[in-house]
This record gives sequence, C-alpha cells and structure tokens, in this order.
Amino acid sequence: MSAGAVTVRALSRVGAVPRAEWDAVVDPDAPPFASHGFLTALEDGGVVGVERGWEPIALVAERPGADGRAELVGAAVTWLKRDAWGEFVDDRVHVAEARAAGDAYYPKLVLATPFTPVPGPRLHADPALPGPIRAEIRLALLDAALDTARERGCHGVHLLHAAPSDLAAAAARGFATRLGMTFRWERAGEADLEGLLARLPTKRRTAIRRERRRLREAGLMTTQLSGDGVPDALDGAMYAFYRMTADRYVDRAGARPAPLSRRFFALLWERMRPHLRMTAGWYGGRLVAAALDLEKDSRRFGCYWGSAREIDALHFELCAYTPLEDCLARGVDSFSVGPGGRAHKVPRGFLPCDDESAHLLFDDTRHAALASECERESAAIRAEIEVSRDRVFIR
Repeated sequence: MSAGAVTVRALSRVGAVPRAEWDAVVDPDAPPFASHGFLTALEDGGVVGVERGWEPIALVAERPGADGRAELVGAAVTWLKRDAWGEFVDDRVHVAEARAAGDAYYPKLVLATPFTPVPGPRLHADPALPGPIRAEIRLALLDAALDTARERGCHGVHLLHAAPSDLAAAAARGFATRLGMTFRWERAGEADLEGLLARLPTKRRTAIRRERRRLREAGLMTTQLSGDGVPDALDGAMYAFYRMTADRYVDRAGARPAPLSRRFFALLWERMRPHLRMTAGWYGGRLVAAALDLEKDSRRFGCYWGSAREIDALHFELCAYTPLEDCLARGVDSFSVGPGGRAHKVPRGFLPCDDESAHLLFDDTRHAALASECERESAAIRAEIEVSRDRVFIR
C-alpha cells in the first residue's frame, strides 16, 4: 500500500462512522477522549454543534479494500470555531495583533477535544500499518484539514494539545509550534501516599496532612468507584454536582454557563463505563461531592468535579489525594490533572510537563508574526517548566 491510494473525505459527525471502525484506527497511545464513545457522547449529548460554537467535521482516510469497498485507515476530528471557548490554549495576543493590523483571525479550524485539555494524537492512522505509511496518512489528513479550512473561509488551522506525531506532520507543512504547560503525577517507586508525601518539602507535606486531618475530623468519608462498580444512578448526581459548582463560578467570574449536559454524563456511563473512575465524598452518610476521571492503559486523567457544599480543601481531597492513593494502590503509572493552577498542583506533587500545539495562519505576514511570538513564548515556558520541576520534590 502507498499513501497515494488513500483518499480523505469529510463527514458532519463522528457518529457517521461505525464505532468499531473508528476505534480500530485510533492511535494506541491516545487517551480515552479520542474514542468513538467519548466523541459521540459530546455529539449526542448536545455539547457540540454549530450553535454550541464547536461545529464538527470528521475527516476519514480510506483506501480500496480487498473487496473493492472503501476501508478506513485513518481519522481526525476537526472543529470550525469562531472563538477560543473550551480550547485551553490562550490566543488572545494573536487575536489582538490580527485586529490591530485590520486582519481577521476567526473563523478557524481546530483539531482538539472540546473542553478537554489533555495532550494526545489528533491525526490517527491505522496502527497495523507500517510507520512510514502511517506518517503519510497523517499528512494526508492534515492536508485535508487545510483544504477544508480554506473551503470554509477559515484564516488558519490549529492542532491543540498535540502529540509528537502530529507535530512532525505539522512541521512538514510549515506550522509554528507553541509550548504550553500541563501537570501530571508520575510513578517513581512510592508504595503509598505517605511515600509520595515523604518526597515533598516538610512544609508542603505538613500542610497536606493538616488539610486531610481537618476533613476527616469534620466527618468526610471518601469512596473510590470504578467501571461497573459506579452505580447507574450516580450519573445524575455527578451532573448535579458539576453544574452547581460551575454555576457558582459563573456567578462570581461572569464566565459562560457550564457546557456539559445531563445527557452527556448519561452517555459516559453508557459508552465509557470501563474507563470510569469516580471519587465520592460523603458527609453523615450523604453524598455531597464527586470527581469523575477516565483511565486507560495505566494512565488516569482528571476530568470533572463538583460539590453541593463549599468545604475548604474538599476539591484537593477528591481531585488529588484520594485518587493518588487509588493510583498508588493499583499500580497506575500516571495521573494527569490538566493545565493551570500551578500554585496548587506543584505543592501537591504534580510535575509540570510539556503541552505543545501547532498553528498555521494562511496570511503569510500574520503567520510570521505568530511564529515569532510562539518562539518567544515557548522559550519562557520552557524555562518556567525547568524551574518548577526542580521545586516539586526534595533532591
């Protein structure tokens, strides 16, 4: 097979592709958010769509099969966007520069997972194929994304929270690379949470023990649930907690309303159950808070959390300490908690890690300015990551 035999076509939604076919070509290293189940939960749950600011355009790469019918060999999800909501890659500087020059920045075409800033492959090629052919398929998908963007009147294409394989394809097409920062705990031989705390500076581990002790003394109990052990009825509770917490933030910060729907959570229970990991918080026998994560191949990913009550340090217990205890007990290799919040995450043992994106603007002058800004910003982030990593653990 050569990549010349591959054609790429655009579909209006991931759900137009059978689940088994889509998942068969997803990169094995991809987080669970690249799966058919998760992406169609976004679609069928009403989280994405033209009116939601995330218009899906699924690209599928095909070749003639042995029976002459088209056979799926690659896939990518692109999104037509008119703002940066839900991307977690701040492009306000680039937008302002374009406007100051009298140019347009939006609409744009984005390859990402909506409201999910987890690094991973965006351009998927059948893992059963040889490496060079997979690389060519990724390039074919990226070229199709560029063509689609131009046809739809976009001013650029952006691969967000991308994998090295995506970045290699993007570099071949002249994209500029931008470095961001995300946070992750990585197993380093600790047997339990106390072993992890022992690696932290004295002041930090003392503060963590104090936080946990106060919660226990106040009557908090936590339980860890997974897969089929997560009761069906808790999808509604999870949504309620998520919505209550999001609404409190909206009231205070004037942010947009919570994007995830009740139906979306129900579909996660239905389509992603083997990957579910829930941390539940109880007071007086009553469920008052929960955090929902997804897990795949010994990698855990923090996703959603919420509570009916505002309790000091409750977020850290449900989103950090109890999940870390569970990861250590079960031999999980890593726990990713996303970008932002360095002041809270680094003191709790989460390492700052690279989170790279790639950007191409169709206007040559604007692209040159963007590339220069990305280079300057990436150098600053690189230095910040190195300094921050040195401060996480005792050496």
